[in-house]
Amino acid sequence: MEAGETPEQCALRETEEELAIPRQEVEVLGRPDFICNQAGFLMQPVLGLVSAAGFAAVAPSPAEVGEAFTVPLAFFRETAPEQYVYALQPDVPGDFPYETVGIPADYRWARGRVEVPIWYWQGPRRLGYDRPPDPGHRPPPGIKSTGRAGAFAPALPVQNGGLMCPETPGHIR
Repeated sequence: MEAGETPEQCALRETEEELAIPRQEVEVLGRPDFICNQAGFLMQPVLGLVSAAGFAAVAPSPAEVGEAFTVPLAFFRETAPEQYVYALQPDVPGDFPYETVGIPADYRWARGRVEVPIWYWQGPRRLGYDRPPDPGHRPPPGIKSTGRAGAFAPALPVQNGGLMCPETPGHIR
């Protein structure tokens, strides 16, 4: 986010910069709960509805977007994700200043776990609505139509495809 920007303003600006969707073509619906990641970033998702005119204006910035495509919302409603889990284990350096921070040297550091839902999309990877592939369909300039499967981990940065990332809250990237 830029200095002085709200999460909503940031989402609209990033959507316009990266996908060329004019701000006035996005109706901000609200803000789901924020996510504070153990890696130190704070993600503040913004949920928005893009108008038909906004969708038609999509022209991804080649400098910022490797590929853009849509997945029908029904897919996420009807498909359970595979769940993967990894452990969070403290790695406390030997010279940690226990006395300075007021905890005993035998302090039992908390461990944790992170669950990561992954959805596998087997449909066409093209910009378009939920419809059967059209042999004559030509995506807008800059949009790849690969037909490859995609994997999504919402709320995590995902290179070359994903649902949300900290830099671009609120839109499919």
